[in-house]
Amino acid sequence: KRSSSDCDGKYKNERFFRCMPGYGIYQEKAEVELIPPEMADEDVKSLSVSPAPDAEEFDLDTKLRELIGLKEVKDALRHARNFVEVQRRRMAVVGEGSARALHFSLVHGGSGSGASSVAQIIGGMLLKMGVLSTGHVVEVTRKELLSGCSGGDVEVRLKKILRKAEGGVLLVVDADALKEADKSDRIGEEACMAIARQLEGMRGDIEWPQRLCFAFAGRRGDMKRFMSEQPAIQAAVFAQLELSDLSSADIGKLLRKLVEDNKFQLSKDLTDERLEALVRRRLARAG
Repeated sequence: KRSSSDCDGKYKNERFFRCMPGYGIYQEKAEVELIPPEMADEDVKSLSVSPAPDAEEFDLDTKLRELIGLKEVKDALRHARNFVEVQRRRMAVVGEGSARALHFSLVHGGSGSGASSVAQIIGGMLLKMGVLSTGHVVEVTRKELLSGCSGGDVEVRLKKILRKAEGGVLLVVDADALKEADKSDRIGEEACMAIARQLEGMRGDIEWPQRLCFAFAGRRGDMKRFMSEQPAIQAAVFAQLELSDLSSADIGKLLRKLVEDNKFQLSKDLTDERLEALVRRRLARAG
């Protein structure tokens, strides 16, 4: 109904708004389309999201062949696939639907290591195998997780982000920076505890598809410290993926692929050997 007096903004004894007479309109919830909380929050809405691949067309072996270098990552992902296949067969034999939640840590040497690409492959693989329901990837940093938070707000904000990542992979970028190591960081500790509680709720026997997959990415030394300080998070990680630094030959292959993907062409005189030598000299100059 239209309001008839100042501050007439109550509905079923709960105040929703204050307004001048003649402006407020009440409508039943069934009559309106509610905006999901994660869509209404501008900060959460702005998070980087990589769409899910087509589950029918996704092929792990093809994706791994396209991935330059990172042999340890490829081996670990094949191991994860084998684990899921074995668990599926076990469940079919014993008639049991329980499994363990799969979460990953991605350890690298610095930015540009390919953590986002690996997270997308994880999402596609788990979607293909029925471990996830959507397979998209949402990326979040400490700044995005804790922006505008004070004591007690972190859990609420994390839940909004989890709703956005539900069914897919939540990639925590620079996870080692969630809690500052050299000084008291109450809000960072609160964020780690909130994540640990979410992981604890997914421990033990669960059913696939799981709610979402956490992937924690960070620098090697710092991630080792972070995991030792956060045993609940470390215990939930199924596999650590080592994103080793690319060799000069791998960087040359990557450069050639980028050029071709952008419809350009390198000189025919620039062979793989010459390109590798060029990269090696450039890296040496960079220190």
